[in-house]
Amino acid sequence: MVTTWRETGKERDSETGLDYFGARYFSGAQGRFRSPDPTFMTRQRISDPQQWNLYAYTRNNPLKYVDPDGRELKFAIYNSGLPTNVATRAADTMAMKFRQAGVKNVTYELRSGSPSFLETARYQLLPTPHSHMFEMRPSRAGEPAIRAGEGGHNWGGQSAVDTSVVTTKTKDEGQIATGVANMGTHEVAHDVLGHVDSPTNIMNSTGAADPNWLANPNLTFTPAQAQALQQKYNRSGEVDRTPPSPPPPPKKKEDEERR
Repeated sequence: MVTTWRETGKERDSETGLDYFGARYFSGAQGRFRSPDPTFMTRQRISDPQQWNLYAYTRNNPLKYVDPDGRELKFAIYNSGLPTNVATRAADTMAMKFRQAGVKNVTYELRSGSPSFLETARYQLLPTPHSHMFEMRPSRAGEPAIRAGEGGHNWGGQSAVDTSVVTTKTKDEGQIATGVANMGTHEVAHDVLGHVDSPTNIMNSTGAADPNWLANPNLTFTPAQAQALQQKYNRSGEVDRTPPSPPPPPKKKEDEERR
């Protein structure tokens, strides 16, 4: 059997023409998976009709999303506090920080507005090991409300940040995205990690109260924290499905002659 690597980093079987996504096979000719979403029983939502097509690839929106393993996207991010381009930069940075910690196949879906009552209830009552709902709010108000004196909060499987903590300090879009990403990463990681007292750590207990912490694009997890995140989120035997590096180009004859 001969396989080739496709644009999304998946292997294509030349005999069947199907791409292997880990949990199931995808047919590029049909633009759909050949079997239903294996997370159907625990992940479907009445408030998200697109999700009920169990054979669709990324809710029929491949220009915006990718599916890393044939399963549903892991992070649902609601934005009502930032311009879309800034919220996207913040979401990208959050995903990058978890990937740098060794969490495999971190993906997100950015949604406008606030979550519905049904969506909030699902994450409060039926949390799942590989999903998290995160909100970027323009204030502490919301359901549930962020506590007084805090820039954000985690309720277990669900978290939110008050974007005004950053937007009232600066109008620079890059700094706003960095600050919201730092706060968001901090709150999401509370599903696994507690506070620390290091000013260069993403889990610093003073966090959003420190302008230098908010503006620092280089905040990281410690090796021990990264290991805890990997144990929480990575499935047994899971790997990043990325294409192999291309071979180096052949050397030109004149290059050899110069030697």
